[in-house]
Amino acid sequence: MTNQAHDADVILNCMVHSCIEGFLESKISEAQVSNLQCPAPSCESPIAAKMIKELVPQLYERYDSFALDSALAQASALYVLSLGCSGA
Repeated sequence: MTNQAHDADVILNCMVHSCIEGFLESKISEAQVSNLQCPAPSCESPIAAKMIKELVPQLYERYDSFALDSALAQASALYVLSLGCSGA
């Protein structure tokens, strides 16, 4: 079993399927998609993009767009800081 498959099993065992869907719907609608993790208190498994696509396919495009925007913003900030600029 791959790590990714194991992580998916861990997450699905931690929460009821519909609870995870509701959690993802909430996070995606609020554009809080950076470093998504299982919401169960005793679980810190990351939620992979593939799992998001399987659980909430209707929101995957929106998730992907937010995730790209977040990654580009972080990369831009790091680039500015690497130049020694303080206006990031």
